[in-house]
Amino acid sequence: QIKVNKKEGVENIYATFSEQIVNKNEEKFEGANLDAVFGSIAIDLTKAKIKNESVISASAIFGSVNIIVPKDYEVKVKSTSIFGGVSNKNKHGDSKKIIYVEAFCLFGGIDIK
Repeated sequence: QIKVNKKEGVENIYATFSEQIVNKNEEKFEGANLDAVFGSIAIDLTKAKIKNESVISASAIFGSVNIIVPKDYEVKVKSTSIFGGVSNKNKHGDSKKIIYVEAFCLFGGIDIK
C-alpha cells in the first residue's frame, strides 16, 4: 500500500505479510516512510528526481527493506537495531547530494545499495 502525504510530499509505503516493489523512474521523490512488518519493501531511486537532500525513515520488524540509491548521492544513516541491522554499501563520501536514512530494525534488516 502506498500513500502520499500531500502536505509534505512524503510517501508512506507499508508491507505487512506482503511485498512492495517501488520503482521511481523519472518521478519526483521528496522522502518516504518505509514500514515492513513480516514483509519486504524494495525501492529503487536510481532514476528518481530527488532534491539535493532527502529523508527516508525505514523500519524493518521481522522483515526487510532494500533501498537502491543513485551513484552520485551520499547516504548518512542513523539507526537503532535489536537483533537486526543496517548495511550501507553506498561509498560516496563527499557528495553534496545527501539522502538521510533513519532506520529501526527489530529482528529485521535494512540494506542500502
